Amino acid sequence: MSFLENINFKKVRPLLLPALALFLIINANIEKDNNLNSKYWPTSWKDFKKSKEHNPNSKERKYEAWRQRVSVIFSKDLGSACKNSLNIANLIDQYSDEINVEKLEIYNKWGVQHWSPILFVKPEEVKKKRNELVKKYGSEQKVYSMFANDIEALEKRTQKIVKTINRAHQEFISSSIDVLRIAGYDDWQLYSRWNKAGIADLLYFYREQHDKTKGKESYVSFEKWLVKEGIFSKEETNNGAYNPYSGTYRITMEFDRLCKPWGELKRTPKSFGYTKDWYFGF
Repeated sequence: MSFLENINFKKVRPLLLPALALFLIINANIEKDNNLNSKYWPTSWKDFKKSKEHNPNSKERKYEAWRQRVSVIFSKDLGSACKNSLNIANLIDQYSDEINVEKLEIYNKWGVQHWSPILFVKPEEVKKKRNELVKKYGSEQKVYSMFANDIEALEKRTQKIVKTINRAHQEFISSSIDVLRIAGYDDWQLYSRWNKAGIADLLYFYREQHDKTKGKESYVSFEKWLVKEGIFSKEETNNGAYNPYSGTYRITMEFDRLCKPWGELKRTPKSFGYTKDWYFGF
C-alpha cells in the first residue's frame, strides 16, 4: 500500500483544511514592523517576507497546496495536537524505513560500508564482499558504477513516496508548532518562519540579504550576520553559533517533553531534503 493510499494518513488530512487555518490570527501584543527584527505573525499571505527564491504568496498552483501543509491549525487542546503530530510522525517513520532498508540492501549487495544498525555488516565482511566483486567485474570503478546505478534507480522508483514523506514532514512541523503554541510559547510563530519545512519566509529573505555581503571584507557566516544585524541576540544564538529557530531538533525536544502523556517519537521525523523543491514537497 502506498503512503498516499494509507487510510490512516487520510484521517490526518482534515487538519489541513484551509477553512480551519486559524494561523492568521494575529497576536495583539506583537506589532508589525518593517525592520530586520520582524517578529510578528502576518494577517495575510502577502504580508510574509518575499525573496527571489521564495514567495509564500505565489500564485503558482504548487504553492496553494504548500500553504495548506504549512498552516498551523489551532487544535482544541494539547492532547489533540500531540496525537495529530504523533500520527503523522509514525507514518513518516514507516515509509522512510521501507526506503532505507532498500538502500541498505544495495549497500550490502555491492560491498559498501554503512553503519546503520539495520542490516549491519561487519567491516571485514564488507571488504571481503567488495574484493570478490572487484575480481568478478574487473575494477573498483566498475563496481562503484553499478552501485551508483542501483541507488539512482531506487531514487527514481521511490520518487513519489519521497515527495509524500516530505509533505508529511511539513505537516508534522506545523502540527508540532501548534503544540508549542498551546503550551504557551510566545515565539511559536518563529519556529515556522525560520524552518525550511515551515513557511520559511524569514529564512529565505534574510539569507538573500546575507548573500549580498559575499566577497566583502565584512563578510561573516549567516548565523553571525543575524546577530550583527540585530535580528537575534548573542544570548539567543550562543554568539552566532546557531539559529535558535532553524531545523527540527529544538521543536522535537520540546515536543517529547510536552507530549509524553500521549506517546513518544520513535525518532526525529526527517524529510529527504536536498534542494528547495525537495524540502518544500513540490
